[in-house]
Amino acid sequence: MSVKFANNAFGTLNAGINNSATSITLSSGQGARFPTLSGSEYFYATLIDTSNNLEVVKCTARSTDVLTVTRAQESTTAQAFAIGDRVELRVTAGGLTDIQSGATVLGDTSPQLGGDLDLNSSDITGTGNIDITGSISRGGTLFLNDNGISVPKLSSNPSSPVTGQMYYNTTDNIIKHWDGTEWLQMSNKFSASGGTESTVGGIKFHLFTTSGTFIADSSGTVEVLIVAAGGGGGGWGGGGGAGGVVNVSSVPVTPGNYTITIGGGGAGGNPSPYTAGGDGGVSSALGQTTAVGGGGGGFFESNAGRAGGSGGGGGITGGTNLVLGGAGTSGQGNAGGACNPTSSANNPYPRGGGGGGAGTAGFLSDGTAAGTQGQGGAGITKSNFSQFGASGVFAGGGGGHTDGRGSHYTNTFTAGGTGGGGSGGRYVSATGPSDLNAVAGSANTGGGGGGGYGGSSSLTAAGGSGVVIIRYNA
Repeated sequence: MSVKFANNAFGTLNAGINNSATSITLSSGQGARFPTLSGSEYFYATLIDTSNNLEVVKCTARSTDVLTVTRAQESTTAQAFAIGDRVELRVTAGGLTDIQSGATVLGDTSPQLGGDLDLNSSDITGTGNIDITGSISRGGTLFLNDNGISVPKLSSNPSSPVTGQMYYNTTDNIIKHWDGTEWLQMSNKFSASGGTESTVGGIKFHLFTTSGTFIADSSGTVEVLIVAAGGGGGGWGGGGGAGGVVNVSSVPVTPGNYTITIGGGGAGGNPSPYTAGGDGGVSSALGQTTAVGGGGGGFFESNAGRAGGSGGGGGITGGTNLVLGGAGTSGQGNAGGACNPTSSANNPYPRGGGGGGAGTAGFLSDGTAAGTQGQGGAGITKSNFSQFGASGVFAGGGGGHTDGRGSHYTNTFTAGGTGGGGSGGRYVSATGPSDLNAVAGSANTGGGGGGGYGGSSSLTAAGGSGVVIIRYNA
């Protein structure tokens, strides 16, 4: 059996009835306003007179305008009604109870959707709970169960996102969401991108060997190492000074993009006419103190090294005057070595001074055969960055040039400082061992270039480019 309804169905009695009549005739044509019944179908109607006396009846059949009814339903009393009294199909308590008891779908404990559930842009609303004992899944990536919510897992930011979209980044192990402008992380774990990324021993590194952008997804604290580029070696002169080094262990960052600048190595000095080596380019990152490029090596004759992060070595002289190395920048590097010809009886042209390094000053050249003559200053060791640079050593000074025409110079050349400093060249003219070209500072160490003769042999060398490295707990 099932109860039926029709919107706003009403009519009037075509003839009066007594309190036992089971057949009610409506005025002509009004029966069509009421439901059509078949089988066990029925509807409830309300009889009401001009004095608002009413009786609920159950209609079990309708033939055109004639209703077959069961009287006195829902605790009402059967009574007589006159011609013209109203008959209305109202919502009654009995009708609603019958709907509830007849709703057999409530007994289906595992309803199935044969296809998609389309809400046509509408919401599912209610004041109760949706209880789920299994999982809600979408393409195997979205799950909702008693253990929580699992969102889609991707290795990088998806393209064409919509505002509010979120996913789990499997590379950084964080949840990120799109705010309409950029991807932001939703956890308190710091993460970022940019440069060449690597993770060693629970520490994440961002290596910048060229200028680029460091992108912070959230607020956090990082350590940064900033190394400027080394200076070039001078023409018949001193070694290039190493780039300045800035190391800040605790740098606060907030979400956003940070420009990273990497300095290029200074060019080697010109041959004939001789010139100083070029200064190295600056490096900068995260709003910290800019690392100053290394000073170029001095050149023949008697020209001092240039100031920089570390200073260039003094140029070679054939006279007796002291030729100074360039000054270093306080807190970033050291001065270049001087050229002092006081002991050059066996050679009118001693070695050029060594370029300064971030760890020590460049070595003096005084015309003797001592092992450190004109050697580049040592770089500085940064143990937190041991897999980069020269095994964690950065910014060694370039070696000064050797004029090999003296008997005690013929089989030697001048070493650059540890941390990427290039060796100086050697010139021996037409006799003796072969000439040696100067060696460039190592790339991305900030090492100074070696000093050289110029011309067609023992050429000067450029400084090594700078580097920026950022590290934090992964």
